[in-house]
Amino acid sequence: MSLNVCDETMIQIVNKFNTKVKNYYDKVKEEFEKYKDKPDLLQCLKKKHSFLKPYRISKKTKIEECKGHVHELFEQEYFSEFSENDKQIIYEYSILKIRGLYKHAQALKTGFCNGQISENFIKRGDCNGQIITGLSEEKTLSVCITKNTLEANEQWLTRLFKELDTRYPQVKLTNKIMIISSKKNDLEGHATHCKNMDKAWSYLKKKNEFKIIFICSNKIRIQDIHEMAVSFSNLIEELAKNIRILHDEAHNTKEGIPPFRQIIENIIILPNVLSYEPITASLGNIVDDKNPIWVEKNLEKYAINFTDFDKTKSDDPKYSSISDYNTYNFEDLSSNKDWNSKIKDNISRKYFIRVDDKYKNKKLGDLKESELGDIDRRRVLEFCQFMKNDKEKEALMNGINTLNLNVLLGFDLYIKDEFNLHICSTPNRKIITYKLCKVALKQSYKPIVLGIYGNQKDKYHLFIKGVEEKCVDDIMGDGEFNCKLHNLIKHLESSGINTKRPFIVIGNYTPTGESLSFVNYEYGTVRSVVRLISTNAEEDYQSACRGNYMNTKFIEKLGSDWKSPVKYLIGHKKFITNSLSYEAENDARIDSFDNISRDTNPNNIVLPSSTKKESSSNGTVAIPIKINIGDKDNKDVKKLIEIASQRIREEDDKIEFLEILKKCCKDEEIDCSIEDKTGKFDWAKMKLEDFRCYKKDFSPPKKGYWKFKNYQNNFITEQPFINNTSNHVAGQCEILICNYKYVLKNKDGTKDINHTTTWWMGYKY
Repeated sequence: MSLNVCDETMIQIVNKFNTKVKNYYDKVKEEFEKYKDKPDLLQCLKKKHSFLKPYRISKKTKIEECKGHVHELFEQEYFSEFSENDKQIIYEYSILKIRGLYKHAQALKTGFCNGQISENFIKRGDCNGQIITGLSEEKTLSVCITKNTLEANEQWLTRLFKELDTRYPQVKLTNKIMIISSKKNDLEGHATHCKNMDKAWSYLKKKNEFKIIFICSNKIRIQDIHEMAVSFSNLIEELAKNIRILHDEAHNTKEGIPPFRQIIENIIILPNVLSYEPITASLGNIVDDKNPIWVEKNLEKYAINFTDFDKTKSDDPKYSSISDYNTYNFEDLSSNKDWNSKIKDNISRKYFIRVDDKYKNKKLGDLKESELGDIDRRRVLEFCQFMKNDKEKEALMNGINTLNLNVLLGFDLYIKDEFNLHICSTPNRKIITYKLCKVALKQSYKPIVLGIYGNQKDKYHLFIKGVEEKCVDDIMGDGEFNCKLHNLIKHLESSGINTKRPFIVIGNYTPTGESLSFVNYEYGTVRSVVRLISTNAEEDYQSACRGNYMNTKFIEKLGSDWKSPVKYLIGHKKFITNSLSYEAENDARIDSFDNISRDTNPNNIVLPSSTKKESSSNGTVAIPIKINIGDKDNKDVKKLIEIASQRIREEDDKIEFLEILKKCCKDEEIDCSIEDKTGKFDWAKMKLEDFRCYKKDFSPPKKGYWKFKNYQNNFITEQPFINNTSNHVAGQCEILICNYKYVLKNKDGTKDINHTTTWWMGYKY
């Protein structure tokens, strides 16, 4: 098969699938609305629709936001009409739209993306008759997903605005660029800000000139993109638009593809979504070789060839890379006699109260005993499994020793009499960051310390020995992080504070990891990057890259004789190895662009040979059958009850029972019927295997032993169920009879009841 996304057969099949998907989600929502006040039924619904498994389902769930992977949808009976060939075509359709930009960190990724966007920015003849030479894509929006931090937003937005303002100086940008964000940001009047999708749609549903939409990478905004694409397809042709999506830092496990893979697949499959571009320097987390749409070989095959724009590799003299670092690892450093391996198991109450959101505005003497107990519990390092996973004790020990590296290394890593910038990446908790900031102040080289923790309005905390610690968010202002840092340095200098000394930035991965640029020709480069624990290859690499940069701006501003200063990478061996390995992979990808044709020909696309589950000889479990007994005085019904009441039932009893039950259900004069929602029960071929009967002389029922509730719930929600799955094969059934009213009292005061007129049967076909 060799199709492309414009192939007529492909489009027909995809359109059919999209219609089916919409109807399926509507069906799930209808069922949810019916059962949302009944937790037991919701759990059955979750089992019935397997794509719901990762979601926490309650009556408050916004069920319309729950989406399934494409391959998960095919596992549902509702999609059984799609052949294996149909599935392959649908997978291929999605794969061909994913055109990733996988490129070295801090090596012009944003510039390349901005070039893509600006080339498609304005149609010819726009801006009052000025002829624009850039390419144009009619009725198409570029939707840019940025990391959900102010710095990451500012970095992309500001750079794009500057490029567009330079290329199209006479164009009014307000009606071209839209920003959807809960925090107002209109690029100083150069963009239209919308606080939510409702406001954005008030512009988009009528005639407009918007070409670019910036949106944050949280769940709500990703859902907004799906809603936007669907809504555009429902507008009249004049207003309908296509969408090209660019997703920055798409590898991120909290804001990238991994947490939103299901909804992103549902976006990609929509016909008016022309392309989806994951942007990252570390591909790993995007890959899922168990999912047909995210196979690594396909992601690599259809990666964007950016080499006409830039061929920067780690050995490029214009690029200060990870391989340019001098490296030191903790394993070797810990053998030094001056390495401190003794730390306390807790943080002081004073420090904890200083940073904890719940207590930071309170005085220690005013706290209640219960509050002090809570503080004493949580100020302990690794007090729960989550904190143990962060290796808080090890990280703090490494951090304290890192601040003593002048002694451990035998030279001044932290230089006393000149500005030198250092970055230290800690685990998650604020108390670790705060503790290290306080330890740093005790060092003889008298550093300036910037602790990054807390919320967006109280995030940057300045520590200088002899000066009261304070929040400096207002001083740093807006913009990219390196610009904020420059603002702070200028403020300190104007305040008479000596900045010719070490400047240490301490924070967890979010404010010291991916996206952010720390170098600036105004103040210099990064002298050291320290990561206190190694987490995974992607985060290790992204942290290490904070000391990387293109040196062209430095040479342009500071002269051709400017040379990249020495820099250091410090952490576990694994951290250093992961970082170097990822850089080597990105180098190899650039080499491959020269050796392999990277067009959109789908030949050799990698797909599973079959996504169909092998049919099992054990058969398929059916929805349980409900047997309604209306006339217990009928002689045949009495015979059924007599057999059911026996202590032991032989094989002949089971055969006789099934024959009589068949007669009762077939005879219109007998008030007895079955409800077979699966419709696969065959009296002629079915054999009764298991027989259970609840009787008057049984002890009070225990939850989980007599499974009347399971039959009831699964019957109502049309979910397959049988009491003992492994003990039955196709053509076998089992029955549960109630000869005495079943009443189970639950702890919450409710009761599970099954009347003697209702029997249950499970079967396989």
